[in-house]
Amino acid sequence: MTDASKALLEVVDEKTLIVPGTGPVQSRADLKAQSDMLATMNDRLKGLMRKGIGTDDLLAQPPTQEFDAKWGDPKLFLANAYRGLWGHVRELGGIV
Repeated sequence: MTDASKALLEVVDEKTLIVPGTGPVQSRADLKAQSDMLATMNDRLKGLMRKGIGTDDLLAQPPTQEFDAKWGDPKLFLANAYRGLWGHVRELGGIV
């Protein structure tokens, strides 16, 4: 999602309306906010993986606090994103 958001930002302008698979229509500014959030969470989750934090600990104290008011309950996102990153653990380096 991080890469897709960045790629989409390169081809849209301020007049573009983005129709996501779920949720309301987005502007370029909305897409930029999403892309920034995803990039931040990508970095955070990789750091937590390197510290050996497991999914249960991650969900107990979500590292998404500043995003939760806008993006909602983070539990499903965190569980899926964290699991997804483990599929790339060798590429990420410094984890196992």
